[in-house]
Amino acid sequence: MTDSIDYIGKVYVYSSEMSEDIIKARKQKLQEFGVKLNDIVIIGLPEGVPEGSIYAPQLFNIDL
Repeated sequence: MTDSIDYIGKVYVYSSEMSEDIIKARKQKLQEFGVKLNDIVIIGLPEGVPEGSIYAPQLFNIDL
């Protein structure tokens, strides 16, 4: 596993109606991999993500 994620723009996280605690933990995990908090976008549906953008589930499962 890499120590950081190289990205440009935004990183989209599909929340699938998870609790705020789980979403907060996902954000923290992404920050551990170098993603800036302001670049994390939480989405309710896996639709409308700009083509070529990073969609967090494509990278890895976020184990809590």
